[in-house]
Order: sequence, then structure tokens, then C-alpha cells
Amino acid sequence: MAAMQKPILILAALFLSCVARADWQQVQSLRTGEPIMVHSGFVTDAGKFVSATSDAVVLDTRAGAVTVAKGDIDDVLVYRSHGERVHSGLLKGGIAAGLTAALLFPLSAGLAHPTYAAPAAATASNGASVGLVGYLFGRTKRIYRRK
Repeated sequence: MAAMQKPILILAALFLSCVARADWQQVQSLRTGEPIMVHSGFVTDAGKFVSATSDAVVLDTRAGAVTVAKGDIDDVLVYRSHGERVHSGLLKGGIAAGLTAALLFPLSAGLAHPTYAAPAAATASNGASVGLVGYLFGRTKRIYRRK
């Protein structure tokens, strides 16, 4: 039982560390001109980051400069670069392929012996599909969420 608790605790710690990183200091550390999206209620402002103070964020939209108070902001998202999206997709695809191999090969090795073509194809296709989905749908990254 203790051996099973360790991986669960590690996964929980990784999840909580990702959630805990969404704070206002990341908003304040953005570079000027970085593409940003700010959700406040039913309004979404998208544009280029100008500046952030301890109580507001300023962004340059098509309609002009917009200042949004920190108390009104629900989420702040930044657009990921192409390289970051590729990295994320490859990482997610590799994890999915590894999990598929760990689960599928022991179950189907006896049935597929000696070719192993079906389990290998399933592992590769699962890794590729999850990686592609991670690349296509990982365009933004949340850097702030109101608690």
C-alpha cells in the first residue's frame, strides 16, 4: 500500500505546483508587446501587453489602450510560441505512448507474439494523436486566475 501512495503523492504535488504558479507576479513579469488575453466577467480583451501594476493591467487592443483593474480580472492568458507548443505536444505524445506501451504490451504480448505489430502500431498512433492534440489545442497558457 505504501508503494502505491508515493506515485499518487508525486502526481498530486506536480498538479498543485502547476496550479500554484498562476499568480499576479507572472503578469507583472511579462515582456512589453507579448500577446495577451484578459477575461473579466463576460468581457475578453485581447492585445499586446503594455504594463502591469499591483492593481491593474494595461494592454494595447485594436480599439486602443485598455486598463483592467486586478479585482475585475478572472483570467490572464498568454499565447504560447510555436516552439513551446511543439515541445508540449512532443512531451504529451511521449507520455501517452509510454503509458500505452506499459499497459498494452503486457496484455497483448501473448496474443501478438512473435510480430508485436499491433501493439507497436497502437502505441505509436496513440502517442502521435495525443501529441497532435496537445500541439493544436495548447495555444494559450493561463498565468493568472482569480481565487
